[in-house]
Amino acid sequence: MVNNYHLDPIFHALADPSRRAFLEQLRESSLRVSDLKPVVTMSKAAVSKHIRVLLDANLIRVEKKGREKLCTLNVATLRTAQDWVTTTTEFWTERLDALDQYLQGENNE
Repeated sequence: MVNNYHLDPIFHALADPSRRAFLEQLRESSLRVSDLKPVVTMSKAAVSKHIRVLLDANLIRVEKKGREKLCTLNVATLRTAQDWVTTTTEFWTERLDALDQYLQGENNE
């Protein structure tokens, strides 16, 4: 079972459309921080803040190469969130199916 405490920063980071857009851009390949395109016009300071949130959630890695910083998507962290969602969905689907069967039985009596 996934420790929910570690999921908090992941879901917090994913809650913002600008940060999700950055992650989408990193799906194909690593990019320089300066090449990340925000969904809305924002200052360099705002972009840096979003990058910091993604780093704190361990959704990206930033590696310094010379004078530039290269961002890479951390797929393992996304899988952790996906595993939690899948497990939770399976749990509630089973519970709701059992409730449906019970209610169907009650209606037939």
